[in-house]
Amino acid sequence: VPKIGNITFAYSRRPIVVRVNWNYRGNQRRGTLAGMGPGAYLVTAPQQQLEASAEWQWTKRLSWFVTSRNLLKQSVIEHGYGTDTPYYARFRSNTPMGVYFTFGVKGVY
Repeated sequence: VPKIGNITFAYSRRPIVVRVNWNYRGNQRRGTLAGMGPGAYLVTAPQQQLEASAEWQWTKRLSWFVTSRNLLKQSVIEHGYGTDTPYYARFRSNTPMGVYFTFGVKGVY
């Protein structure tokens, strides 16, 4: 992965804590593809992900939280090609991904 970037914004004032994270990953070479000739690789296209989380503290020992991932609904796009592969013959898959949410209650004793 030649390029990676992360930015986080956080807000914390009792009883609320909010975080927003942005992540970037460049092209990622995942493995070789022997069936497509010499020097062929499976490559994941660049991805941007936006995540957010919030926490609200009810009492000294109880808090409620919510976390969300992939707010941009970024798909996972993969390409498979080698040095001799013409553009029209490159393998491509596009896996749509949704937004993931987690809700819960935290307790301390």
